[in-house]
Amino acid sequence: MIQMLRKYLASAILAISMLYSHGSLSSGERNKRTAYVYWDAYADKLYQKPTDECPEWKPCLESLVNEAEKIIVAEVKQSKRFRRHYDHLDFVLKNVKGWDSPRDDWDDWVMFPNYVLGKFKIQNPIRVNEVDMRLGFTLRAVMAEGYAEDIPGRFLMVSAKSERRITLTHEAGHLLSLCHNSNNGDYMHPDLSFPNAKFSKEARAIIADSIMSIISARGLQFRLEHNNGLLDMAKIAYKPQSSIKCKTDTNNMCVVHLSKTYLAQATIAVNPSGSLSIGYSYAKMNEKPEDLRQAAKMDGLFKFLKYLGISEAEEEAVHYKAKSQWLNSVINIEERQFEKHYDSIVGYLKFNGLMPDDTAKSLDTARNISSAYGIRLFDVLYHYAKKE
Repeated sequence: MIQMLRKYLASAILAISMLYSHGSLSSGERNKRTAYVYWDAYADKLYQKPTDECPEWKPCLESLVNEAEKIIVAEVKQSKRFRRHYDHLDFVLKNVKGWDSPRDDWDDWVMFPNYVLGKFKIQNPIRVNEVDMRLGFTLRAVMAEGYAEDIPGRFLMVSAKSERRITLTHEAGHLLSLCHNSNNGDYMHPDLSFPNAKFSKEARAIIADSIMSIISARGLQFRLEHNNGLLDMAKIAYKPQSSIKCKTDTNNMCVVHLSKTYLAQATIAVNPSGSLSIGYSYAKMNEKPEDLRQAAKMDGLFKFLKYLGISEAEEEAVHYKAKSQWLNSVINIEERQFEKHYDSIVGYLKFNGLMPDDTAKSLDTARNISSAYGIRLFDVLYHYAKKE
């Protein structure tokens, strides 16, 4: 990647200027005081059937989406990280439409949610700058009340017959970079039955950063999945051996069995908003985690950031932890603080084995280009991500 960065250095200026001419936000536009996020909603034929509660499905679906929006807006506006950039947040519901779920004889088939969501995505792909997120709704017999594609992502499927508002809020949380959380009363808890739920302070800051990344990435020619995949250095330490067993006498359900080896993954990414994201995931099936040295290093990194003077209280650095079946730990460092303490932060990551030397060299090269030509670090990395 270093050679590639040097090879295309001359073309970087021209290519990045083209990015801005095709609709990317200028620095002034990024500082507008209202943050807009655009989404739409699709309901299948079963969801559209009239009921006593909802004789007309479109107004009911619009009301449901608006209720979830109010929850997220009220929560995110409490974040100091958000308020440092914006005064208001508005989720704009652009369209409410129908879609065709995979099968009509749904009574004799138990659908996996990722299968239903996959069909939904094929039918309704998101074109550049069309919407930021697309919401699908069904009453098919999927094996979950809701399902979001990736974390972060752009598509989700809601199949809940009750608590639809909470389910939609929970799944939208996944699209905005949140993992499950075991804290009772948290919107990201896998059990959605808690009254008066809320997001944690750290979760609100992570959502705020995701929203800024969504806005910053809008208009790019090569569409990015928000803050995914720019400088995405994933180190998979162990992959579980999996086997699939099907029980033909129970609705053709297949079960994936994982071995007792564990999966550990560390990811570092520069977000479209300019912030640095360091993530660590760990899972071990049927046993308690034994080797959490990387997670301990994440805790150490957060203490190190405080030592550098990066304030947790001001949400210049956010450490979001989620413990359920997986252990997830994400640290986001605001762009200004990341740039100011770049050498110290990268040095810590290298010394503690969280960033490979090759990755650090690639990042250093991109930073040199960024400094020499006054181009945002994200834009440099984005340019070369397209060429790989």
